[in-house]
Amino acid sequence: MRETKFIQDNQEKWKAYEEVLEKDYQDPDKLNEIFINVTDDLSYARTFYKNRSVRVYLNELAQKIFTNLYKNKQSPAQRFANFWKEELPKLVYDARKDFLLSFMIFAGACLIGALSTAMDVEFPRIIMGDEYVDMTIENIKKGDPMAVYKERGQFGMSVGITINNIFVALLTFVMGVFAAVGAIGILIRNGVMVGAFQYFFYTQGVFTESFLTIWMHGTLEISAIIIAGAAGITMGKGWVFPGTLSRLKSFQISARRGLKIMMGLVPIFIIAGFIEGYITRHTELPDLLRASFILICLVFVLWYFVWYPYYKAKHGFNITQARYQLQPDVLQAIDFGAIKKTGGLFADTFIFYRNHFWKILLTATSASLFYVVSILFLHEAENFSDLFYFDSIFQHMGQYFTHEKILLLPIIAILTFTGCSIYFNQLILQKSGQPAKNSTRFSSWLLFIKTLLPVTLMYLLIRIGEGYTLFFIFLLFPVILLWLFVMQKENVWYIQGLIKSFNLMSAAYFKLIAISFTLLFISGLFYSLLDTSLSWFFIDIVSWNLPFKGIAGKNILHGFMLTTTLFVLFLLFPLWLFGIDLYAYSQTEVKTAANLKKRIDAIGLKKEIRGMAVE
Repeated sequence: MRETKFIQDNQEKWKAYEEVLEKDYQDPDKLNEIFINVTDDLSYARTFYKNRSVRVYLNELAQKIFTNLYKNKQSPAQRFANFWKEELPKLVYDARKDFLLSFMIFAGACLIGALSTAMDVEFPRIIMGDEYVDMTIENIKKGDPMAVYKERGQFGMSVGITINNIFVALLTFVMGVFAAVGAIGILIRNGVMVGAFQYFFYTQGVFTESFLTIWMHGTLEISAIIIAGAAGITMGKGWVFPGTLSRLKSFQISARRGLKIMMGLVPIFIIAGFIEGYITRHTELPDLLRASFILICLVFVLWYFVWYPYYKAKHGFNITQARYQLQPDVLQAIDFGAIKKTGGLFADTFIFYRNHFWKILLTATSASLFYVVSILFLHEAENFSDLFYFDSIFQHMGQYFTHEKILLLPIIAILTFTGCSIYFNQLILQKSGQPAKNSTRFSSWLLFIKTLLPVTLMYLLIRIGEGYTLFFIFLLFPVILLWLFVMQKENVWYIQGLIKSFNLMSAAYFKLIAISFTLLFISGLFYSLLDTSLSWFFIDIVSWNLPFKGIAGKNILHGFMLTTTLFVLFLLFPLWLFGIDLYAYSQTEVKTAANLKKRIDAIGLKKEIRGMAVE
């Protein structure tokens, strides 16, 4: 091809590339695509036009693209510092009205709690329970009103409080999905509790002592709850007020903003938990010292979450306005042959879950109905309302797997989860392009037997686990799920599957634990929505409209609650499985580089198509 012809065929394309480089914001993915095309043309020019100006031009263009692609590349430490110095303060500033609204709701709720206690001395018992109020009154009589902070060990109390506070904050944020009403409801509930709590101590004549003790950790803790409420309102506003975007896309953007704000609260909760576990218990400290500590915490919160964002907004944020990549309306494809970090696996898990949500929904519905019908078959229907408890979903979660009145319940649980595991793993195998195996009836039974052992092992570990032992047992669960998937993927049996699983995990076990625990925690968070006031209100509406009364109506209501609980459980279970399965594909590429080899082989084909095989 003559040089003039080569330039004529490509000059419009190169001009478009130059226009992209002149823009303020440049999409890294687009730059990467342009860089590949330009270097392709440069290779061609170097081969056929060694001493021509087009080669010099393309070389300069490639250099510009490379510079734009990597000039803003930051190290992990720089990205971490930039998040706290620039990104989080900008998110706080952009959501300043949500922060103000969250604070006003909480402060108003505190006032309601205090006034309610002033009007009715029994009101704190409604909010905090008789046991806690009686214990506090007894401690006041003993001369140590804050003895509750000294009952547990320092480390255990610190860790327990931190986990509980993070859970409450995340629940406040997640409840924002209900058009922000859920987040507002939790803010009101906590605000009323704080107001009633403080006024109760005032009525007992120990207000100063309670204030100096509680607010040592409460300044950070309550501030974080208010911030979590603001993050929930931010997320809910995207759903209620989508603007020019579709409601779903607006919600995706607002949810991401709210989630980043929540990320900034984790250190605050850790510090607050440490203070409550190690420092709050020292009520013998001088009042001036405790008051100074509270003031320091308050100044920090006001400085970082109020003054600093306004200061940065006035002088300019050193950060490009985030351009969120919205998911297209069509199904997104997942690259099963790529090596991915934990964040990439996490994102792909939710993409795959979203792409196949209706199949998951149908499976969860079938599994929960099978579960409940089996229980009805094994036990008398007239006593069904006495079988299960729903007042604390996590405390009574074991009742769905073993029951003193339903001896065959473990078999139902194991068989159901075995079937679900096979189906969900097969779903991801089919979408990965791997040929479906075990297609005959006999081989399907063999697959069921292979899957039955790992699921049974998980069940037995749950049965023997308690306390810290349960924590260490959960470290084994991801390994068992990986083992289960590898056997199905590679069509091997127990020993070979275990060997292959350990080979995949070598040097990447903590990556497996990270993705597993993250997905498990998120699943638990959504599962906990079953025990919120909104859920109970919905159940009340169902019970009010039941045509049956007495024991029949109670049995139907309990059947509905059991089916709903199991449905949510089976709806969340594949999220955990998909994360482990995608981890297996990523680690397979790390070990074998099979996809990389295919891409290398394809390079030669690409050159032949371009007519460059002679080179």
